[in-house]
Amino acid sequence: MLLRLLSRTDRSAFQSAVVTLMGETDLDAEVRALGIPVWNLNMARGRVSGVRMLPRLRRTATDFGPDVIQGWMYHGNTMASALRFLSRRRVPILWSIHNSIYDLGREKKTTRWIIRAGIPLSHFVSRVIYCSWMSARQHVNLGYASGRQVVIPNGFDCDWFRPNQEARRAFRVSLNAADSDVLIGLIARHDPAKDHETFFRAAGIIVKHQSNIRFVLVGRDVDQTNPSIVAMMKRAHLPAGHVHLLGERKDVNRIMPGLDIGGLSSCSEAFPTVVGEAMACGVPCVVTDVGDSARIVGDTGHVVPPRDPEALAKAWLHLARLSGDDREAMGRRARKRIEQNFELNTIVAEYEALYREVLGTPE
Repeated sequence: MLLRLLSRTDRSAFQSAVVTLMGETDLDAEVRALGIPVWNLNMARGRVSGVRMLPRLRRTATDFGPDVIQGWMYHGNTMASALRFLSRRRVPILWSIHNSIYDLGREKKTTRWIIRAGIPLSHFVSRVIYCSWMSARQHVNLGYASGRQVVIPNGFDCDWFRPNQEARRAFRVSLNAADSDVLIGLIARHDPAKDHETFFRAAGIIVKHQSNIRFVLVGRDVDQTNPSIVAMMKRAHLPAGHVHLLGERKDVNRIMPGLDIGGLSSCSEAFPTVVGEAMACGVPCVVTDVGDSARIVGDTGHVVPPRDPEALAKAWLHLARLSGDDREAMGRRARKRIEQNFELNTIVAEYEALYREVLGTPE
């Protein structure tokens, strides 16, 4: 989402730079390709090195001379506030939180510490930007400053994610999927929060009722080499040939249009981008009621309780039994909802308006 924001921000009004706490990543190259400088602080993993990074961080910010400092995610937020206290220039600080907290105890120890440290610090920033209303409520309940919250949802490039018949045909041919096959997709890395177990259990239920359903899973570590994923499939008693494990892919915009139903089985989310991406591609979705999933889908799909494979399977079956024309009509309504509420240019404009507000600068 940060890359999307940078790609559409008005360059005539705003000049950006990015400071990353860790080392070089592929994302850095994509940011630099936009003509935006990136500085890596190379903070070491697995040990406390933030204090030693502060002088380098301050020198970097001094070189750029920002008018606004925006943290991104918990660690970036903390370092942004540290820079504010160390700097001679009292520029506005914005935090960006893209996480939900259903159970603080399930977070990593260092992340729990950072989240708790953010409670008093949040009262000294100009705004705390949340990507979802659910995330805002959860953090305010923890003690984050309620009077400084702003909700700006994730935005979607509806030119990049769009219905694409050529991509649909090519993807389905690559799977040897017939036109009559109903493809249900899950785009999610292997992580407990994504709850692949519930997805596979629901898949095991639905194939007993309809044999032309196949499942497409994409994401880091979601492949045949992952023993945990393979074990889940075996427990679900899924017939051979009904599941495609594609692992991590960079061409999700060409996979989404090939699906008939988009899935989300998560037990914890803030604002799941894969749902909006599928909807922008004209794919109706069945989502678990976590984060702002229900707000994204509205009346264009189905919302079910988390960790309920029977409910998930029932919702899938309802969409699978619709005619192709009815599913396409549902998908068109889904795309229209994204265009009207979460289109990228609209979301970027909200960020730009916030920058002008905290700077007291008229448009």
